[in-house]
Amino acid sequence: MNMKMLRFLRHTGIAACALLVISCGYQRGPMPDDEAVSRAIEQELALSEAIQAHLIDVETEEGIVMLEGSVPTLQEKRHARRLAEIMAGVRGVINRLRVKPVAIGDEMLRERIRTVLGRNPVMEQADVQISVNNGVVALNGEVASAAEKNFAGHLLRGIKGVRAVRNELTIDRAVTRSDEEAAADIRAVLRMDPFVNERHLRVEVRGGKVNISGEVGSLSEKTYVYNDARVAGIDAVDVTGVKISYGIRDRDKRRSKLLLKNPEKIEAAVREILRLDPRVDAGDIGVKSEDQIVTLFGFVSSRGVRRAAERDARNVAGVWAVRNMLSVKPQEAVTDQELARTVNAELSWDPLLERFPLRARVEDQRVYLRGTVENLFQKFHAEEVAGAVPGVVDVRNHVSYPRRWGWRSDEELGAAIRAQLFWDARVKEDTVEVEVNDSTAVLTGTLSSVQEAHAAIVNAFQGGARAVKSKLSVKGMEEHGPVNYTYRDFYQFAYEPPDLFTFPPEQFSSRGSSD
Repeated sequence: MNMKMLRFLRHTGIAACALLVISCGYQRGPMPDDEAVSRAIEQELALSEAIQAHLIDVETEEGIVMLEGSVPTLQEKRHARRLAEIMAGVRGVINRLRVKPVAIGDEMLRERIRTVLGRNPVMEQADVQISVNNGVVALNGEVASAAEKNFAGHLLRGIKGVRAVRNELTIDRAVTRSDEEAAADIRAVLRMDPFVNERHLRVEVRGGKVNISGEVGSLSEKTYVYNDARVAGIDAVDVTGVKISYGIRDRDKRRSKLLLKNPEKIEAAVREILRLDPRVDAGDIGVKSEDQIVTLFGFVSSRGVRRAAERDARNVAGVWAVRNMLSVKPQEAVTDQELARTVNAELSWDPLLERFPLRARVEDQRVYLRGTVENLFQKFHAEEVAGAVPGVVDVRNHVSYPRRWGWRSDEELGAAIRAQLFWDARVKEDTVEVEVNDSTAVLTGTLSSVQEAHAAIVNAFQGGARAVKSKLSVKGMEEHGPVNYTYRDFYQFAYEPPDLFTFPPEQFSSRGSSD
């Protein structure tokens, strides 16, 4: 079934039937059928507002997914892979998508990259050499950490005209650390990561090189393990010894990671995560935990840093919610006129937004956005772009988009939501009960982490719910009562993949041999 047809089904209310065909009569077993996996991924690509997926082809062999075709931006290529790897039954992803961006001269593109890196507080002092050949960007030079190296790549993915990035930055080992210290740091990060069950993993470090072996429950979890191991003092990470054992959580009922129930331990974990993020000056941020709700207070230099700190804190095991009380105080004064000029230029340069008539007005360092886009993802992406400009204190987003809701019965919606839960490897679907009343999904059950609960809420919206009432609880955590979510809240959980993520090398052949 092609992408155009799936989008039609979504908006005419027949998407539930497509999902039912995928899951009809099927129970999660050792490994889902390859054909069913491919169709489920096609469905998810079609539902995603972040990807123009009509030119993407999906094939699966022995759990190895191959993505072929083309997308307009590097961000969409990355998002497509991320979406595929969280699907149940996927052991690997070969991403052969070609990026076909708007053609821009290499010299103009190089100057644009120099501007973006030069004005970013993380990268402005880094010694980075930039070369561009037909839209392929190579970065050389030295940075302070693996996180900074990844962040440089993250910045380039959002630049119009970039087809690929060869990130050849090296890491300055200003501080020598022993293998034992690095291994201890990796184990600590794995324990803090709510997406990883560290009990099944073994960590060895020799000469700055990490070898991790053991079992995980999904390809997505394996990617988190790979990124968690990239701590200070590490030159290379090998996760080929980590095997994907489908259904591992069913076997051992995955232990809750609430070693961080104690407020002091939660606060210490949040401070450590903030310290590891190169965008954040953790010394200026106060952290307070009460009833597993973390409050951040103090001052940061930009709205982008404020949002990054909140995301970091939210992804610590044991954190139920985050109250962001951080105030933005730009390091340098910028006039409203200069800010308006820069924000409007950024909107016109962004590959996802350039075709829309968006305008920004600035008063007292606060940006007011107006215009029209196609969907909620683009609306909030415009807010992200404007808020990342140095000197911007706040953004008021008045961008509009057409709301399309195809009517479906509550029974159809319930079936579609259950199918979404079925295919999401992050959620143990038989622990979530679904009831739909007047297009509002009511979710009940006890899950292993807050992040698993967030994934279940995303599944409900992707299944077509107009609103979600979450009665989900998390094993070992305080009860916080039912929480109501709107479609606007859906964006927060659905389209915030880790900014500094990098994917492990594809260590299997195109024929689908195991890694």
